[in-house]
Order: sequence, then C-alpha cells, then structure tokens
Amino acid sequence: MAARFIDALLAHISGRLERGELHPLADADPLERPSGYPGFDPLAARLLARRYRKAKQTALWVCPPYGDDTMLGQLTYLAVERLKKHLPADILSEIAPPPVGFADAWHNADKPRVAALIDAAYQKVRRVNQVPDDATRPPTWLRTPLPTLATLLTLCLLVGGVALLVQRALRPTPRPPLTGIFASGGQRGDVDARYDALFGEQLADWTIATSRVHLARVGKLGGVGELPRFERERDAAAARILAAVAFDPPLQARMARLFELARDLPANNAATIAAARAVNLELQTRPKPLPYYLDLDIWTYPDERIQLMLLCYGVDAVVLWDVGGSRYSALEVRRLDKLNVVEHNLGYVREGVHHAIILASKIEEELVRDMLPALSAAPPAPPPTGDDGTPLEPAATAELRALGRDLIRDELLPELEARVGKDGVAALAHLGDLVRARADLVAAWQRAAPEGITIEPPERLSEGDAYESIATRYGKDGDLAELQRIERAIDAAGSTGKAAWDALAALERASVERHELQHQWDRDHDELPMPDALAAIAGPGARVAKAELSAYLAEIAEGEGGPRSRLALLIDLVIDPDHVSPHKNAAIVTLEELAGVGPEAGLLVDGAVAPDRFLALLRTIAARPRETVQADARALYLRLFKRPLPPAKRL
Repeated sequence: MAARFIDALLAHISGRLERGELHPLADADPLERPSGYPGFDPLAARLLARRYRKAKQTALWVCPPYGDDTMLGQLTYLAVERLKKHLPADILSEIAPPPVGFADAWHNADKPRVAALIDAAYQKVRRVNQVPDDATRPPTWLRTPLPTLATLLTLCLLVGGVALLVQRALRPTPRPPLTGIFASGGQRGDVDARYDALFGEQLADWTIATSRVHLARVGKLGGVGELPRFERERDAAAARILAAVAFDPPLQARMARLFELARDLPANNAATIAAARAVNLELQTRPKPLPYYLDLDIWTYPDERIQLMLLCYGVDAVVLWDVGGSRYSALEVRRLDKLNVVEHNLGYVREGVHHAIILASKIEEELVRDMLPALSAAPPAPPPTGDDGTPLEPAATAELRALGRDLIRDELLPELEARVGKDGVAALAHLGDLVRARADLVAAWQRAAPEGITIEPPERLSEGDAYESIATRYGKDGDLAELQRIERAIDAAGSTGKAAWDALAALERASVERHELQHQWDRDHDELPMPDALAAIAGPGARVAKAELSAYLAEIAEGEGGPRSRLALLIDLVIDPDHVSPHKNAAIVTLEELAGVGPEAGLLVDGAVAPDRFLALLRTIAARPRETVQADARALYLRLFKRPLPPAKRL
C-alpha cells in the first residue's frame, strides 16, 4: 500500500513536469510547496512537495555550472524517476552504458554534448514510462482525506501499542495481598518468642553498630584506625541476626538484603529504606503473618554525619478505615527496641504506604498527663508560685488549664458512661485522683531540684519504682512512702478498672487514627492550597503546618470524644512560650479560624501567644454546642482548602 501510494505521488510529479514541458524552474517554484498540488489530500500534498524538493536538490547538485533551465528540468525529471524506483545508482545510470566521452564532455564544458546526452536519457525514460496525458491529475483516491485518516489511524495504533508496552514494562510488580490481621483487622495473636528477641534486642545492636560505622567514616566517632573495628562489630551483629533467623529463610533473605544495602550510605539511602519496607511486606503477606513493624529512617546532617534509625515495633492491633472512599489501616504498635530514641508524636505516616502508625506508649502518656487528671473529682493543685509567693504563670494561664479540664470532663464523661457505666467512670475518676497526686509530688521535686536538673513527669499509668530514688533525693519526709502508696493504689485500681481504662484509651486512639489517616488521604490526593492565615506565620515549616492544620480539622470534625476536648488537648502545645513548631502554628490558626477572628484579634501579640486572648477565644468556641463546632470545622476545611473534608469511619 505504501509503495503504491509513493508511486502514485511520483507519477503525478513526473506528469506535471511533462505536461508543463519542463517549464523554467525558478526559485519560487510552486511545486516545492503543498499549495502547488490543489485538490490533493493534505498529507499527500506535503509528501509530493517534499519528494519534489529532494529531487530538485539532487538535480541542482548534478547539473553542471553551464546548465540551463531545460537541462535542470530534465535532470529533475530523472531524479523523480530515481526516487520513484528507489534505485541507488546515479540518476544518469538510466543510460547503460554511458556514452563514450561523456565524462570528458562534462568536465570540458561541452554543453551541447552534455545537453544531448541528458536529453537522450530523458527521452528514453519517458518512452519507457509512457506517461499518460492525464498524469497531472491526481488519482481519485488521492483527492480524498483517506491517506491522512489512514496515517492518523496507523499512528494512533502505533502510539497506543508502544504506550501499552511501556506501561506494562514500567508497571510495578503487583504487591502480594496482605493476610491475617493486616488484611481484615484484629488483635495480635500468639507469636514465636524467637521473633521478639530478634526485633527487640538483636536489631537494636545492629542499628547501633551500623550508625557507628557511618559516623566513623566522616570522622565524627573514634580515632584514626578505629573504622575497621566498627565495621567488624557491625558485620558480627548482622551475622548473629542472620544465624538466629535461619529457621525462617524468606525473612532471613530480606534481612540480608537490608544489611547489605545499609553498608553503603548515603548512596543507598532510598534502597535501604525500600529494603526495610520489603521486610514489612514479608511479615504482612505470609500465610500466617507476623505482627511486627520496622520503621527505618536515615538522617543526613549538613556536616556529613549519617544516622540510621531502625525502630522495631510489635503490632498489637490493626484497625481498618474508610476515608473518602479509600481503604486504609491503622497499626496500633508498641516499641520493642531499647534504643535511646524518643518519639514526640502520637502517631505518624510514611510516604509510599497506606497505613498509619499509632504509638501506644504516647497514647498512654497523653492519657496519664492530660485526660485522667481531668476526670478526677478532686480539686487541682494551686498554680505554682515562687519563693516569695508570686505566681509563676499569668492568671489567664491557670484559667486556661482549668477550662481545658472542664471541657475534657464535659465531653468525655457522657461518652464513657455510655460505654462502661457509672462504676467504670468512678474507677477512672479514682485513677485520675491518683495520677494527679503523683504528678503533684513530681512537680514539687522538680521545684526543689537544683537548676539544670530536669525531672520528667510520669508517662505511664504504673511507674513502679522509677521515681523512688528521686523521692529520696529531692522529696520531703514521707514523700517516698506516699509515692509507694500511690503506686500500689494505681496498680490495684488499674486491675479493677481495666475495662474503663481500655475504653478511654480506645477513644483517644480513634481520634489519633483519624488525625493520622487524614495525612495519608491528603498525600494521596492533589496538593492542598496554602491558607493565607497560616502562610503569614508558618515560615520554613509551612508545608508541615498545612498538613497539621488539615489533620486537626479532621480530628475536631470527626474524632471521638468530642471536638472541644480535642481543642483542650492543644492548650499546653500553644501556651508553652519555649515551644516553636509547625504543629503549634497549625494549632494557632485552627483556634483563631474556629473562633472567627483575624490576626489583629488573634492569639499572637508581638509574636508570642497572649494567654488572655487565648482564654477568650477558647471560651467563644466552648460556648457552642458540640455539633456546631464539628460543623464549623468541616466548613472551615472547605473554605481553607477548597475541597470538602472526606468522611471517615472505622470498618
């Protein structure tokens, strides 16, 4: 088909040349342009013009300097015929053999002789071709758009085929399906104790040894010549792990790959993180999945230091969610490793996954520090004062914290009573009394400690004997005995009120899950616009602050436990004058926008949060019914981010 098409085109050119009796070939030759072929299909006209220009250029190159228009026209005709027949020989090879003396005539400028020879070749080819009189008329099928349509169809099929092949070649290998609790949700089951040893101790040894190697390579650890020793310790730790996990060959192979890639950082940063995810996938997709999770992060500092952080978790439960029509999961985890790394958030998400990590230890910390004390019926301790009795904080700060406790009580108590009854609520109130009394003791010891000594407040419901040495050193007479009494009472109350404690923890986990899965949903969709109010204060952390603002609004609109209690939990974050973070900026904008005030009446005065303004804003929001605050959060999300908040529910 293509050969017939080209032959028809070139026959038309030859016919045009013949019918025109080789008219003078001026610079503005119409046959060099598609417009010189009226009535033709557009694609055919372009091909005709292109073929003709090529033939004419060949003729111009061959034509001797003493040639004229007639000679050039004949040579062009012969060049067209050569293109038509696809002959590789010179255009004058139509004369076989070439006449004797042709080359001499050519080079000696014997124009009559050269012209006669070219004319003879021209006449011979013309007789052989027997060009009909109507050759100048385009064939009927060339006067339709059929060539263009056929070409476009062919191109579409070709491009589509290539795209399909490329798509198949680039398509990632399908992930194996999740199994067990990772697929359907549920609680952790019994697991071989050998895995606890692997994820709880042995991987921590390898993480420390690997980090030492990379620090030594940039001269940040050890002296000259100590790098080989660190490398031997790393390799020995890896060998111990691989030997210990020899009973599980698939997991052993994944771990070996992780260890190999981590030898060469930062060149293999991305590949090493991917290898840790491959370990997780191996754990989650086997017939009997293993409830563990590895979180690998690699910190690269400006001074070339490299810190590898491999945190190991046990997965206690998996909760499935539907967020905006997409399915996600929340992994409720607890730390197994003993690395000296402290998480600062209640949960987090990572790129490239469809689940959120919910940290059980941080959930417990928030319950002990903020929520249980708020449920206590006992009056709170008076605000701290200096040696001269002067309050250490503004009065508005104390009122803020009191308002926060009231909001938590007002919203949580009805929820909890519906779940565990009045006896359960009473058990939680008793636990609240105890943890508040313990917190007051620790706060007093902190005030008595020398400057520079920091005593962390209790983070666990049961702290055992963790604070006994501190009580002995900084406490008054009787403080140690009082601490021991409180711990015994907490243990007793915790065992009898376990159902109530679990219900309180479940409320908090659900809200944190909603917060974190909003981050995940946002990452899977179009970039959120930056609200003007946030851009004005966010600074370099604007992107993180924007993500947190979205998640705060989702948590307030749909989190369990009540929207005003979620706002109350932001008080300490916002009021702390020494704390600066994108989370704080997002919380400030959340409060200001929900209260409906602009920057001129907002929380910040000369860059610092004004407690009296904060108190007024929170009172404004707290005066609204629960449903109104939730509706306000949804409306605010739509106004700030130009899209509705995706509905979410636990499955």
